[in-house]
Amino acid sequence: MQFDLETRIEIDIDDSDAREKGYLLSSKIFQVEFDECGFESQRTEVGHLSAYRLFGEADELFHWADNASQDLRFAVEWLRCQEGDLAETALAAGCMYLSDVWIEPAWRGRGFTLKAIAAFLGLFAKNSFVFLSPLPNVGNDDAEQRRRRLRKMRLFCQKLGLHHYDPQGNIIWEPEWYCPEPLLGNMTVL
Repeated sequence: MQFDLETRIEIDIDDSDAREKGYLLSSKIFQVEFDECGFESQRTEVGHLSAYRLFGEADELFHWADNASQDLRFAVEWLRCQEGDLAETALAAGCMYLSDVWIEPAWRGRGFTLKAIAAFLGLFAKNSFVFLSPLPNVGNDDAEQRRRRLRKMRLFCQKLGLHHYDPQGNIIWEPEWYCPEPLLGNMTVL
């Protein structure tokens, strides 16, 4: 089974302040089938993902993030409050906040979701600080359901190469992300 990503970068070219702080990247994920001659025969959209590429000073970025998305604001607040030079180092080279991943339920569990995310991050965040909030508050989950979902998401993120978790901030991160060897397979990540 093969997949393809179509990526769009959203940046307000008229807003120099926004260009210096971040921009949104979004990709559609397609499952691609080929005929016996090797030509694409069917292309089915199976999901999407989006992330923010962030730069600059943490305090200034916080105000920009507040206008972009509430989840992004919480993530930048977490980054801003970290001790040492974690935020400064992450933002100096540009970091990636993975904000949304959605796979159609019928396509889950087929093994390409991790590869699609890894390919996306490989294109835009190789050797960069990558972080995400693994479990936003969702509806009517009781404590046990939430704990199970969080454990499942943490295992998923570890397979993706994100190993650090802050339970207080509900953030998973990796200071210098690279694609884990098992995900590479026959995939080319630039």
